[in-house]
Amino acid sequence: KDWAPDGSKVVVQTQPSGNGDVLIVDREGKDWQVVANQAADEQEPRWSPDGGSILYLSNQDGNQEIYVFYISSGESINLTQNSAHDTQANWAHNGTRIVFTSDRDGFFGLYDMNPDGSDVKLIGKDPTCGYKYQLSPSGEYLIYTPDSYYDRMIIGEGQEECNMRYQTLYFLSRREQVKLENVSPINPKWSPDSSKFLYYAYNDLVSNDADLLVYHMDGSGSTNLDPPTNDGYLTAWSSDSSRVAQVETDPNNTEPGPYVITVTNADGSGRHELSK
Repeated sequence: KDWAPDGSKVVVQTQPSGNGDVLIVDREGKDWQVVANQAADEQEPRWSPDGGSILYLSNQDGNQEIYVFYISSGESINLTQNSAHDTQANWAHNGTRIVFTSDRDGFFGLYDMNPDGSDVKLIGKDPTCGYKYQLSPSGEYLIYTPDSYYDRMIIGEGQEECNMRYQTLYFLSRREQVKLENVSPINPKWSPDSSKFLYYAYNDLVSNDADLLVYHMDGSGSTNLDPPTNDGYLTAWSSDSSRVAQVETDPNNTEPGPYVITVTNADGSGRHELSK
């Protein structure tokens, strides 16, 4: 589901007939509007930042395509119109671009296009991998990561394996990118204000030992939040983007657990335990 920008309605995916349908409903659950209920599978609805349209995926034409539904007219348009598998569609850059993945060029690449389906541009490709990505809350940046799910789909026995140890930060407005090497494929986590994100970097590629770092979008680099003897796991940002909570292993215990919950400032200072 995805809420309208003004919070008055929500778009949901349902399966009353076995196929996915997309519907809009108000907060009270009384006013329903059909977005898509074809004899096909419609899924992953995403409301536009201006509230005027909704992206969704559908295989009504025989393969998965990206559609947009215009709320005022009730009309849906196929934006991709090709024989490829198009997926992971989302609004970006304040609704002026749509980011998606596709195998249209013989591999699962990451692309973006205008809201009307024109000006399709390749962001990243890897012949041995697919991609998953995380948009910043502002929609200005994204981080894309090799996806082992698509790796299993597109490479066969004896083919080159997918390199899972990097992530790429992409600036949509400038069409520039920064590659982060030797990092974990665990999903990065953006701060609420889009000024930084959390990611894991490997200390040892053999043991897969990794630390939790904060990447600062102001160009000042990264800050390591993990103490030398602890490993962090579950993480969460504070609402003002100034602190990070995480679950860590207890360095005094040789067995898995017990765990401690810590809070650290985004600059690495002020670390303290909340529980044990």
